[in-house]
Amino acid sequence: MSGDTGSGDLAGRTLSAPTTIGGANSGLETMLPMSLDASLPLEGALEAQRRERRILANRASAARSRQRKMEHAQALQRTVGDLMTQLQDARRRLEAACNARDAVAAHNAALRARAMQLTSGLQQ
Repeated sequence: MSGDTGSGDLAGRTLSAPTTIGGANSGLETMLPMSLDASLPLEGALEAQRRERRILANRASAARSRQRKMEHAQALQRTVGDLMTQLQDARRRLEAACNARDAVAAHNAALRARAMQLTSGLQQ
């Protein structure tokens, strides 16, 4: 046989296979070379299809991942906006409470001063 490497590997070897010439009933058969690698182009095509499917699946998965990442980032931005609004509202309420406290403290100081005047007026 041609292509014998002595390694026991049959890849690349050619054999002869009987082939009918002139139709099934003609009785003419000849030995035509046949490669043991005949299935390799088919296997290669199947592997290429599998690889293409994997590539497409990976692209789709990556696109979904990017979409989820973008949606998560947008959700975080909305959360930041909501928290900023809450912070501004809390600051306004704090300012109002501080102003009210200052007003009550001033009124309290005025009442104490008036109480001192009245107390000192009674003692005279």
